[in-house]
Amino acid sequence: MLKGVEVDILEDETLDLSESVLKQLDLTACAVHSGFDLSRDEQSERMIRAMDNPYFNILAHPTGCLIHRRTACEFDMERIMEAALERGCYLERLRTRP
Repeated sequence: MLKGVEVDILEDETLDLSESVLKQLDLTACAVHSGFDLSRDEQSERMIRAMDNPYFNILAHPTGCLIHRRTACEFDMERIMEAALERGCYLERLRTRP
């Protein structure tokens, strides 16, 4: 059994839990839950800087899309994928429309 949690990536590029809490977990799925109106470059940088946290494991639902409720946020998927590979992070599979 693994201990894990979904963590919010804040607009200042940090995670919403302290490192003292994060270090007790086996797995973190980190996601953007607000600030979807940032520019493509700002959103990409936000995600990449968050991946620099040593307790960041998975970028969860990177588009932030809620089908029929919220459109995807803008970000540079190629940069995100390269950054994740460099840092040993994983990406949650992107959901496509049914």
